[in-house]
Amino acid sequence: MLFASFTPMLAVFALPMLALSFMAPRWTTPVLAILSIAVFEPFVRLDDFAKPTGASCEDGTCTTVVMANLRLSPDAAARLAALPDARADFTVLVEVPWTTTQEELSALFGQSVLMLRPSAPRMGSRIAVLSRSDAVASVREHHPGLDHHPRSYVTLDMNPDAPVPDIIAAHAMWPRSPRAVEARDAYLDMIRENIGARDEFVLIGDFNMTPWEPAFAQLPGRRAGDPRWARTWNARGVESLTIDHALVGEGMEVVASDVLPDIGSDHYPIRVTVRPAR
Repeated sequence: MLFASFTPMLAVFALPMLALSFMAPRWTTPVLAILSIAVFEPFVRLDDFAKPTGASCEDGTCTTVVMANLRLSPDAAARLAALPDARADFTVLVEVPWTTTQEELSALFGQSVLMLRPSAPRMGSRIAVLSRSDAVASVREHHPGLDHHPRSYVTLDMNPDAPVPDIIAAHAMWPRSPRAVEARDAYLDMIRENIGARDEFVLIGDFNMTPWEPAFAQLPGRRAGDPRWARTWNARGVESLTIDHALVGEGMEVVASDVLPDIGSDHYPIRVTVRPAR
């Protein structure tokens, strides 16, 4: 299933394979056929995602959330804030530069900073959550207590009478080793357990996981938007992947889901607009 994550790169490699098939068809043609099936079959049949409806938001019940991995770049934060499409009710930032202050973020985005944690580099990715909504009842940082690449995640619980989903901001570990893969999956499992039976939520962040990995199917909710056409990491390179996601509960309708323009990071920002399902 991981082959589908590398479809662009493998498609490039398929070109010389195709040329070889004319030179030595006996052995290259079957290899090319098997490779093509392995790459494109999961890519074609993937349909477990919430398609944006494009519904009107004039009734005031829509909530827009923007998420970006800044890769510790102050310039990326400024470029994101300057994007007209980046205006949102909630902004989630991961890998915020360690020298960036709440005051600087608030001035850039024109939003209140609800959370900027952690403050020490040894604690992993620094997450910031900003808001221009008055629906937030509580903001909490959760420490899963993992020894390998420890990272926290943030939950925003909303007032029960507000048509706004609970928001969970996450940044999972990069799966650079078998142990890191286990830690990443354990981190995401703890978020799933925290969400429990809730059906009005948006879980958004850098998951360091593609939709074609088996563990992705265990995550709560459904992905907002089609991941096959929404490359978010290293999107300027041939090995681009879709590892940034917004997952929504069954009680939410996805109105829009987009990948925003380049801000100078190795990730593109993502944006999702939702409203309560009707």
